[in-house]
This record gives sequence, C-alpha cells and structure tokens, in this order.
Amino acid sequence: REVNVPEVTGLVVPPGDSVALRTAMETLAGSAELRARLGEAGRSRVLARFTVEQMIAAHLELCAELISRAGP
Repeated sequence: REVNVPEVTGLVVPPGDSVALRTAMETLAGSAELRARLGEAGRSRVLARFTVEQMIAAHLELCAELISRAGP
C-alpha cells in the first residue's frame, strides 16, 4: 500500500480473491501499453519517495517515537 497507487502504479486485488487476481493478470498480459504506463509510474514513484536518505530518516523517526513511548 505504501508503494502502489491503485490504477496509477499498479493494480490491486482483494486478498484471497483468485478470480480478481486472474482478471488483473489477464488485463496486464493483454495490454503492453498498460504495463508500460504502470511500470513507468511505479519507477518514478519509487525514485521520488524511497531514496536511501528518506528511508533512513523514516526509520530514525520511528525509532525515536518508539523510544519516547517506552518512557524512562
């Protein structure tokens, strides 16, 4: 959910729904344009949001929050 934007960077199917998964896979298999568009959007999103610096900052922020919750 953090990486994918439904219908922009990928397709989403409900967990355990094999029919929806099959449909999504058939949709992707049948459209080179859709695969290219979703792939490009996904790469752009990852490069913009998930740099090493951003991931380190997010983890440090989480650690600080957890430490503050633990108390003395």
